[in-house]
Amino acid sequence: MATLTRPAKATPTTTTVELVVLTSGRDTTRCRRLADRKLVTLTARGGALLVPGHVATIRVRSERKLATRLRIDGDVIGVRTGLDAFDLPPWEPTPFEMWDPSAEEWLGTLDPAFRAKLLARGSRMMFEMVQILPGRGDDPSDWDDPIIEAVELKESGDVTGAWHHLMKLLGRDIRCIDAHVHLGNLIFDIEETLPTTCAHYEIAVRLGEHQLGEGFDGVLPWALIDYRPFLRGMHGFALTAWRLGAFAAAQELLERLLWLCPWDNLGGPHDLARDTGPGTLA
Repeated sequence: MATLTRPAKATPTTTTVELVVLTSGRDTTRCRRLADRKLVTLTARGGALLVPGHVATIRVRSERKLATRLRIDGDVIGVRTGLDAFDLPPWEPTPFEMWDPSAEEWLGTLDPAFRAKLLARGSRMMFEMVQILPGRGDDPSDWDDPIIEAVELKESGDVTGAWHHLMKLLGRDIRCIDAHVHLGNLIFDIEETLPTTCAHYEIAVRLGEHQLGEGFDGVLPWALIDYRPFLRGMHGFALTAWRLGAFAAAQELLERLLWLCPWDNLGGPHDLARDTGPGTLA
């Protein structure tokens, strides 16, 4: 016969703990304790700023032991990008072919200083990126796209459903750059959540940088579509940094974006005055 058990009583504490953010919701955040990988359900003040990929330092008010995890109530006293806590596997882009800027007639339409910089650098290798899409089959004929599903939910008016769908993808694999970007897109126009929007895009960019590796100097052509989530993430990160007043950081991001993708397919990111929102799915 089944027996009923009383829930464990919350124990007041005054300790701090570092938690790796796996998924975040309206009221609680699903985390993993950094020290021992114990699963934690977090209820915290300031939790709206926590996004998957963060490591949060929490001042614990109380904790309760559940069957499979801890439940912690506390205050967020520090947040950092913590992709190093996810033990990401090797994830390298694939060389495609060389790109010679001197063979491009459209270079004449670019800013003279930027054109000179491209020509002085000379030929660079184009690369293809690995895009992680949890839930998509390995069969090349399987065209189901979980990101498209999220976009369709949003366009039908079910923004909450889109949010949960994207969070579920990140719960399966934090490396899904496109999910991070679309989470940022969902709240891009809400001024009150701008820091959270920026954080989503930043995680997307850091994931892309992790794949490309330190010192990457190749070219990411828009035609190789698996790079588009990373480039959109960089675009969104720059726009939100600009809206937050971090103008130098925004300029650096946009210059980097143009260097990686000189074709400027995201609609003139070198003109910061045109804040038209991050790149679309097209």
